[in-house]
Amino acid sequence: MNSRDEVGRFVADREVLMSGDGSLRVVAFTHHDGVLFVATVGIS
Repeated sequence: MNSRDEVGRFVADREVLMSGDGSLRVVAFTHHDGVLFVATVGIS
């Protein structure tokens, strides 16, 4: 993710989900060099 286009796609693919207990969960998906990366961050 060195180019601005790659970063732009990463941000565009991001989904922010609110779970039932009120914690914020950010799930990010990015497809780079044929590999799918999934990152999940939970904030309670």
